[in-house]
Amino acid sequence: KPTKRFLYLLSPTEMDENKVLFYEIKISNILKYLPSFKFAITLFTLGVFTLIHQILKKELIVPSKLISNIGFLIFFLVIYSGIFSLIIAGSRYRVPLIPIMLIFGGYGVSNLLTKIKNGKIKEVANWVVLAVILYLIFSIHILPFTPDRSRWLDERRRCYQTANQILKGINFFEKWLTKNPSDADAYYHLGVLYLDAKNFTKAEERFLKCLEYNPSHKSAPYNLAIFY
Repeated sequence: KPTKRFLYLLSPTEMDENKVLFYEIKISNILKYLPSFKFAITLFTLGVFTLIHQILKKELIVPSKLISNIGFLIFFLVIYSGIFSLIIAGSRYRVPLIPIMLIFGGYGVSNLLTKIKNGKIKEVANWVVLAVILYLIFSIHILPFTPDRSRWLDERRRCYQTANQILKGINFFEKWLTKNPSDADAYYHLGVLYLDAKNFTKAEERFLKCLEYNPSHKSAPYNLAIFY
């Protein structure tokens, strides 16, 4: 439903479509330090509130050309969000919204810095409290969503195979299993990589471990049959 997809669009969770982002962000030394969507939308909302407040207080006279530019950006945000709310929900579809949100957010932050420079500390404190409240609101998971861990592991293993980085893939899954020792899917994918590395003994051990934690696993018995 469009309403549900719109709420997912605003969700703090990184939803997957054909890529599984949630787990990738957790392990990436780059992605996990990039601003999250809830950070961007918080700054955007703060910037819009700041702009409206200044206009109402007549602290800012906005030229007609600037008004048309602001209107165009808001129009784009509304139309873009509306279109994808009718079609599909996914984190990658909201990426084009983030730069525009940061433009408004940058204005809000710039305005607060100006107020600090002018000694209006109490007013700045009120805006900071509002920003914290907004951040907490946008951190709420309105609708449940469970990232597809199994699919992510499968894509990871296939990437290592395609890039011919079998040993690197083995190291990744071994490390993953030290933190997630009962992950049957990880044992399966590790077994496949050991097969590629011609280490049949360890491959067999990993497939057996997979079945130990998930006796109904569909692919492990097929690969295990190679050894019998």
